[in-house]
Amino acid sequence: MQALSLRPLERERITAAGGRVTRLATDRLGNPAGPFRVFVPNCWSPGLALSRAFGDTLAASVGVTAQPELTVLPLPAPPDPVAPAALAAAAGISNGTAASYCSADGGTMAVPAPGERHVLIVASDGLWEWISNATAVGIASGAASAEDAAHALVEAAQKQWAIRYRGRNCDDITVVVAFLERGA
Repeated sequence: MQALSLRPLERERITAAGGRVTRLATDRLGNPAGPFRVFVPNCWSPGLALSRAFGDTLAASVGVTAQPELTVLPLPAPPDPVAPAALAAAAGISNGTAASYCSADGGTMAVPAPGERHVLIVASDGLWEWISNATAVGIASGAASAEDAAHALVEAAQKQWAIRYRGRNCDDITVVVAFLERGA
C-alpha cells in the first residue's frame, strides 16, 4: 500500500524489526510495480500490503503494528449555496463538482458542493489494491445510502481483481462507509 512507499518511518520500523518491504509485481518492462508489501526474511509471506493491521501475528513479528496512527481533521464549514463554482475552484476542482476526501497519504480535504456530503471509507487492502482514494470517494458519493456505497465499492474492486487476474484470484474485500454531517 502507499503507506509503505510514502512513509519512510513505516518502512524503517518494519526493517528494524527484521521485516522486508518490497514489491511482488513487475510491469511489462520488468520494473517493480504494484503496492509495497511486508514479508518475513527469506520468504514470500505474509505479503501484507499495509504496515498497520491487527490479527496477523506473522506480520506483527516483523514490525507491522496494531497501534493506530491518528489524525484529527475538522470538517470544513458548509458551503455557501450561492457560490458552488467558486468553492470548487478554491478546492482545485476544475469540473465544478467537489468530492470530499482526506487520504491517509496526506491528501487534502475538499469542501463538498451543495447537496454533496463527506464520505468516510474504512476498507481492507482488497479494495485499496486497485481502487484509488479519489475513485472510491467518487463511487461512494454517488450511492443512495452508505450500505449501497459499500456494496458498489466491493463490486468495483471485485471487477478490478477479475480483470487483472482473469478471474483466478481475488483478495478479501471489506468495506465500511459512513456519510458524515458537520455538527452544529
